[in-house]
Amino acid sequence: AAMFAVMGLFWIAESGWIITVLALPLVIVAAAALRQVKRRLSEPRIGYVEGRRPKASPWGGVALIGAGVVLMVAMVTLFGGISDPASWRRWAPLLAGFLCSGGFWYLAASSDLWRHRALAAASIVWGVAVAVTSDGSTYRPVATYAFAMAGLLLVVGLALLVRFLGSHPRLAQRGA
Repeated sequence: AAMFAVMGLFWIAESGWIITVLALPLVIVAAAALRQVKRRLSEPRIGYVEGRRPKASPWGGVALIGAGVVLMVAMVTLFGGISDPASWRRWAPLLAGFLCSGGFWYLAASSDLWRHRALAAASIVWGVAVAVTSDGSTYRPVATYAFAMAGLLLVVGLALLVRFLGSHPRLAQRGA
């Protein structure tokens, strides 16, 4: 959620290109922060288990990303023109929705959790909805997409955290 919010802030400031430069460092920082949260919240409650290999093929995520690129080029061609910057700006949220859905689909393949597939679907739906309502004058609709996904991830994440903390007290609290 925080990464989507930061992306939204950069896009609203019309500095979305910075995301390209900051993407890898943001992912590294987010991964390190997530490791710390797990060490402090989940590992004292349930211990640590090594990750497992994906049960399902992660190629579905790659296919979604490819479909998003193809669909964006088709929409730009049909409803604007390849050389029209406004057309590219208009359909940018559609591409963002498909790109992010690929990541969620990969998470679903790795974890076998239905919520990641639901997030992939929500990402596509929201990206398409924002693109269809955009006029292409700015890249701010990409920020709208990013903030909506940040809100959705925040709600889902907090609900999962509350449920987890309620059902898994610290080992010391259980008398162990």
